[in-house]
Amino acid sequence: MSIDTVRPVSERDFFLWYPLFSRHAGGTDEAPVSDRIAVQLWQWLTTDAEAIQGRLLLGEDGDVRAVAHVRSVPVTTTATRSLVIDDLFAADPSDTAATIALFDAVTTEARDGGYTTVRWQDDVAELGDAGELVEDLWRELPL
Repeated sequence: MSIDTVRPVSERDFFLWYPLFSRHAGGTDEAPVSDRIAVQLWQWLTTDAEAIQGRLLLGEDGDVRAVAHVRSVPVTTTATRSLVIDDLFAADPSDTAATIALFDAVTTEARDGGYTTVRWQDDVAELGDAGELVEDLWRELPL
C-alpha cells in the first residue's frame, strides 16, 4: 500500500503542476495552454496576493497523482466562510482513489480550518471515473 502526501504547491513545483494543468485546461502537446494563462495562475497559486491556493497529492515516489485549486469565500447570509474547489483533477483520469483522497484531504482541511461548507465550482466530469461516485454529494457539502 502506498502512502500519499497532500501539501500546498510551492514555487519549485511548476514543472510537476504544469503538465497536469495544461491537460486539464484543454491543452494538448500540439496546442498547450498559453504561457500567459499558466504563468498568471501559477503566480496566483504561489503568492499570498490572491485567495486561490493549490494542493498536490503526491504518491510515495514523489509523482503528482492529483491537483486541486481551492479558495476561501465569504458566505454573506451566514457570516461564515466556504472553501470552493475550483479544479480537482488526477494525473490519470481513471485514478479514482487519487481524486477521492485529495477531495477528502481538502474537506478535512476545510473542517479543521473552521469553514462551514465546501463548494464545487468545476464540472464533475473532470473527476474522471470518480465523478459517478460523488456527483450527487456535493455542489455544496456542509461540514
